[in-house]
Amino acid sequence: MAIINKLKNAELKKLPDGLHADGNGLYLRVRGNSRSWIFRYRAGGKLHDVGLGSLNDISLAQARFRLKEYREAAAKGISPIIKRKSELRSRASGMSFKEAAQACIARLQEVRMWKSDRQAARWSNTIEQYAKPILDKTIQSITSDDILECLNPIWRTKTETASNLQRYLARVFDYAKMAGELQGDNPARWKGCLDHFLPAPSKIQNVVHHPAIEVSKVPEMFWELSGHKLSIATQAIMFGTLTATRAQEFVDAKWEEFDLETKTWSIPPERRKDMKPYPHRIPLSEESLQILSRLPKLNEYVFPSPSGNKPIHRESPIKYLKKLFPGQNYTMHGMRSTFRDWCAENGIDPILAEKSLMHATGNEVELAYQRSDLLERRRPVMEEWSKYCFSLIVKKQKQSEN
Repeated sequence: MAIINKLKNAELKKLPDGLHADGNGLYLRVRGNSRSWIFRYRAGGKLHDVGLGSLNDISLAQARFRLKEYREAAAKGISPIIKRKSELRSRASGMSFKEAAQACIARLQEVRMWKSDRQAARWSNTIEQYAKPILDKTIQSITSDDILECLNPIWRTKTETASNLQRYLARVFDYAKMAGELQGDNPARWKGCLDHFLPAPSKIQNVVHHPAIEVSKVPEMFWELSGHKLSIATQAIMFGTLTATRAQEFVDAKWEEFDLETKTWSIPPERRKDMKPYPHRIPLSEESLQILSRLPKLNEYVFPSPSGNKPIHRESPIKYLKKLFPGQNYTMHGMRSTFRDWCAENGIDPILAEKSLMHATGNEVELAYQRSDLLERRRPVMEEWSKYCFSLIVKKQKQSEN
């Protein structure tokens, strides 16, 4: 096996004249005071050299990054020489920030192996919405003042979004620098740059908790909801509460995700907020199974829209909550908080409670050993929670029978 990464940063300025191999076709050519990177490859039975730039402008890490890009291009049948000429023409005209952002996001999606397009879309949408002042500027011409022009309007009012934007912008400039499109410092870096002009997000960000119904009022809420059995949205609210799931998880649920024999619902990876690459399993209580049995199978979705093969809108449960409980401002995320409070009040093991909410538990060492989702241990928890939610409904039914 060929040895790669032979060169060391500390040695680069001390190497004598000649070609010094790093591996995989990357060389540092030394001629007196001149030190430049070379990619040497064979094509058509001949050796070819492609210059990657001077050591003064390109670090060892950047040279290795560029080597990877050139080798990937060659594997796709793209001549490294033609690729290099194209890059030089691009740099002469100036790559725009928007072009750099698109290339960076595509690279991240491949390297990080994002399982869905949601993460890439989040990056793209945030940049396009809030970084408009720099989108069409050349990557080399952008300064920290330009970055501040993007961040200042939202830094104190939309702190979380602004903080994410800063991270995204910094990553794009890092990518551009590694790809040879940017010379000099990263104008969007936080430490030693933007931190001189903006307060840390942790200093100004106020955590606003989603309004949550008191645990004691949950049975009354379910009693009120039970009077709207023909409403898909109200059934969705009840089901989401019983399973302690997010709206994005239960609104888009499909019948194929349910195993009614084992009483288990498997939420696919693409709808997991934590982006884990495997399904999240939820034990289904008898009450949640009753709700499923009442729902019409109009299309592949459990909570179907009356028009077309699609689910109800993700905002429908919140809209119905506001309509049925005016002035309370309840949310489905708040229902998850109520479930967590109920768990605490009833002595439920905190790990089981957090697992039910699709939350990670413990430190890195504990997580390494905590490989089970504790599905069967969570079944009685969800059964007990569901029975509590339906307790007033059951009581009213018994009273009407007597």
